[in-house]
Amino acid sequence: MATRQFMGKTVAEATDLALDTLGLKREEVEIAVVNPGRAGILGFGGEPAVIAVKADSPHKTLAEFIEFARANPGKVNFAHTGIWGAAHFPMLIVESKTGARVNFVPFEGGGPALLAVASGSVDASFGFAAQVLPFMQADRVRVLGVAAPERIETLRDVPTFRELGVDVTFTLWRTILAPSTTPLPRVRTLRQACAKIVQDPSFRALIRQLGEPLIYMDGPDFLTLWRNEWDDVARTLVTIRR
Repeated sequence: MATRQFMGKTVAEATDLALDTLGLKREEVEIAVVNPGRAGILGFGGEPAVIAVKADSPHKTLAEFIEFARANPGKVNFAHTGIWGAAHFPMLIVESKTGARVNFVPFEGGGPALLAVASGSVDASFGFAAQVLPFMQADRVRVLGVAAPERIETLRDVPTFRELGVDVTFTLWRTILAPSTTPLPRVRTLRQACAKIVQDPSFRALIRQLGEPLIYMDGPDFLTLWRNEWDDVARTLVTIRR
């Protein structure tokens, strides 16, 4: 992957730049442990990434899309919104687990990226349910899969990647954190208060209006999930060669 350029840098160069910002070296990533320095209050929702193609794309299924990208390296033009961003990184995970190889094309946001997919200017992109639903309802894009552990309510007919034999999940989490020095009694009070908010009908209606699934997790549960997801991040980082 080192031959591909992103805004003048290879993926490996961009990776080293990101790791330098985090105070890590590439060889340290394999043993790095997520240490957010925060006490988890709760996780109350998240947007799983979904992969979309043009409505009349020849790729009718996720398997067909991956097989084509594997057999034709660099022939699939894949829209993304920034290196290591929410459209770029999940596709890197897909590549690392399937052997697919796409040509990443940068855009200035999720809206322009999906417009490019709908118009056929590019072949595919990752987005989120709230973004792709209007395009789906207008029969302009087709969603091939959801990178979530389970199907989501807003796209009930779309299978997960795991259902389709691709072990990839990627979620943009909504969570509340506090400094790790916060006294435990205060953390408990905040967790109890936030748990009540999550059950409030007006809050739940707002989340539904945004097109997001409501996924409630107490603080320790969310931090455990967060640390487990880091495994995929670390594995993907170390597969990128200079």
